[in-house]
Amino acid sequence: MVAQTPEMKRTRPLPRTDAQRTDSAAAMAPTRSQSWRSHQTAWALFSAVALYAAFPPLNLWPLAFVAPIGWLKLIRQREWSMAKPYRMLYVVGFLHWLVLIQWVRLPHWSTYFGWVLLSAYLSAYLPLFVGSARCLVHRWHVPIILAAPICWTGLELLRSRLFSGFALALLGHTQIHFLSLAQVASVCGAYGVGFVLMFTAAGLEAVCRSQRQTQNWRPFSVAAFLLAAVILAGMHGQQQLSEQAAKQTDQSVQIALVQGVFDTQFDGDLDRPKQAFQDYLRLSQTAVGQHPDVDLVIWPESMFTGIDPILTVTQPAAQPLDWDVTPDEFQKLLQILPARSQQKVKYVQSVIDRPLLVGTAWNHVGPEGEERYNSAVHIDSQGQIAQRYDKMHPVMFGEYIPFGSHLPWLYRFTPMPGGLTPGQAPATVDVQHVKLAPNICFENTVPHLIRRQFNQLRQQDETPDVLVTLTNDGWFWGSSLLDIHLACGVYRAIELGRPLLIAANTGFSAWIAADGTILQQGPRRQEGILIAECNPTAGTTIYSAIGDLPAFLCLVITLGSLAGGTIRSRAQKAA
Repeated sequence: MVAQTPEMKRTRPLPRTDAQRTDSAAAMAPTRSQSWRSHQTAWALFSAVALYAAFPPLNLWPLAFVAPIGWLKLIRQREWSMAKPYRMLYVVGFLHWLVLIQWVRLPHWSTYFGWVLLSAYLSAYLPLFVGSARCLVHRWHVPIILAAPICWTGLELLRSRLFSGFALALLGHTQIHFLSLAQVASVCGAYGVGFVLMFTAAGLEAVCRSQRQTQNWRPFSVAAFLLAAVILAGMHGQQQLSEQAAKQTDQSVQIALVQGVFDTQFDGDLDRPKQAFQDYLRLSQTAVGQHPDVDLVIWPESMFTGIDPILTVTQPAAQPLDWDVTPDEFQKLLQILPARSQQKVKYVQSVIDRPLLVGTAWNHVGPEGEERYNSAVHIDSQGQIAQRYDKMHPVMFGEYIPFGSHLPWLYRFTPMPGGLTPGQAPATVDVQHVKLAPNICFENTVPHLIRRQFNQLRQQDETPDVLVTLTNDGWFWGSSLLDIHLACGVYRAIELGRPLLIAANTGFSAWIAADGTILQQGPRRQEGILIAECNPTAGTTIYSAIGDLPAFLCLVITLGSLAGGTIRSRAQKAA
């Protein structure tokens, strides 16, 4: 060893004082904070990307069990800056929705604005989810395995109802290939499937924590038990439905679902809708020729229209503002057009020689002017209109513009001539004592609407045996919207315990069993003919009785926690 000289002793560093340690920690704090913020962004992006991949077009549905883990880690983290993480979550949510619903932009150049605005609106639900769940976990000491699914479910219900609702791409919609799990929808709707997925993800997040402790396995064990119980119950429910369907095959009716290919374009070419009408006429003749026992032929939404909606008149009739004709010409048209509509109905029925259920535009001119409906029309074997259902839930920006009735000039920026008039009541179509309840287009994406229609018909002793969706998805050019729309149909069948038929222009037409099994599916953006055999259906589901009550309870807890947390924070600041 070398002996220390006095000079060496003098140069030895002195111990740091408390003040120096504080200054050093303060200097290092921004680095640690920046590192944590980068981890926050990484976890948020992980969940957004994984959840996107769980949906079509990638359709990696098992990822839905792990996708929320990144957001759950942010919920659990105690170190939190009030504003910056929420702004980051909003941006991540915006990018997620912008990519997931890119099909909104396809119909028309004006829908690019709707695409961006809708994505901006839906983005708000991610920071709301993380914020409300954090409030439950850190202020009210609710375990994250309960707080996360409660807040997620409540907020999914909110976005499904607020501003006319957007109930597409719910978390549970990823699981239409895991039908044993999806059967929980017969009790608490598609929201219940999302609850189970988020509950499971919270259990997985607990065992993924860096601290390997025994108590971390307890939430996972509870989540595994719940998931196993739901799957076993679902398998039992599927078996019961199969046994019920097998008992009634002797009363079946055959229904042809006709799928053509007519991509929606706004180029003013009137020959295209004429050709689409002729294509559906040809396909229907083929269906009847190949299957002589067909009892009903179904056309998708608006495909019967061609270039002429069905027109009816109530006298005295006020001339609509957009009818650019003289009063004398207007009166002549009121004589010609309704008669032409009747001739068209009789002609189509005579050519196909079967009853039909067709989607068509239906305009009515009366004392108040013109009302425009999107209708499903039942044409009987005599060529008469036996029943008509008018769409009750118009699509915002697709069939009406908010405030458009007060500011009609807004329609000049869209391909729509005016707003759609909502229908007033559901209806059934009787096909040899099998009752079909039609809905149109995106109505089958709204769970509470279809349930309400089902219950209204049941109260009128018109309980539907089969649900039917007539839709024109040619607006979306074969995109992943077709897959997401099909998933909604699967869940409507499970929720109400009824088979569901879909006649979709460009696809996907489908025959879906009461347990959600897709028995037949049409091709993507190609012509197709599906033959479904439908029977009288008995029984009801728990969901048809209680509806969205469990999800409403989740929403109340979510909003209550946010309100209580806000009040408590303000009180602490004031003190």
